[in-house]
Amino acid sequence: MLSAAPFAWTEGGRSGGMLPTLACLAVAMLVGAAIPAYSMAMGAVAQMTRELSTEWASLGVRVNAIVCAQIENSGLAKRIATDPVLKSTFLRGLPVGRLGRPEEITVLKQGALELSLSVPVLNGTGKAGKVLLDGWLVSPGGEVHAAKQSIEPPAGEEQVFGLGPVTLTEQGEYSCHVRVADPVTKRTLALRSMPLQIEFVPLSIGLAKPWYRNTIFSTQNLTEVVFFVDASLEEDALKNARLEASIALADEATVLQRSAIDRVAAMNRFSFDAKTL
Repeated sequence: MLSAAPFAWTEGGRSGGMLPTLACLAVAMLVGAAIPAYSMAMGAVAQMTRELSTEWASLGVRVNAIVCAQIENSGLAKRIATDPVLKSTFLRGLPVGRLGRPEEITVLKQGALELSLSVPVLNGTGKAGKVLLDGWLVSPGGEVHAAKQSIEPPAGEEQVFGLGPVTLTEQGEYSCHVRVADPVTKRTLALRSMPLQIEFVPLSIGLAKPWYRNTIFSTQNLTEVVFFVDASLEEDALKNARLEASIALADEATVLQRSAIDRVAAMNRFSFDAKTL
């Protein structure tokens, strides 16, 4: 989810300031899992968000983080299937009583990215009233993706309104425009534009063995590395497709092992011999 800083406008329709924002994604709070390295890394992301939001405030940049607990994925499903106690351990720390769903953060479906905007709006007119909030993203190829809704922001208060979702298929630099307008005359009260870099991959990888990344092979007697690749593509897109996976050193230049699947499915399993890693 992207977050735009507040619109501000006055009685005469004079536009105030809207701050451009930086959005970051942080996955945190692994309940019941003794993995200090992972937990500390996620804590660092949260603290980075706090520090940057303070340091860059004077530059007009807002820094936000999405913090979630366990999200359903193929790797987690395999772990729960082999360890029935694991799910109940997770659920004990989740007030909603269930695991999170990927679409509750951002949705990848059929090779496209489903994106929503979160727009804080500040009504400086001194009185409440309905206005039109609309926005549009122009893709690198010139395709326009638009969304709009009628809102009623309270006088003198900032309130966040959702806009979207829109489905994007292109990657690259988009032109993002968000506007507040009179709902009847459509007269613009505030308008802000900014470039927006969109990059995504319609694949998700779930590590099944070992079930966390910073493991020491020798101490766990690990014989294989197993992970699942979820291809979020339509069936027609999967036909004649070839999926390749490799394990390389951190420099990404030295490949240790490589494997390929010629008949790609929605869910694909890769296994690598841990003895040579």
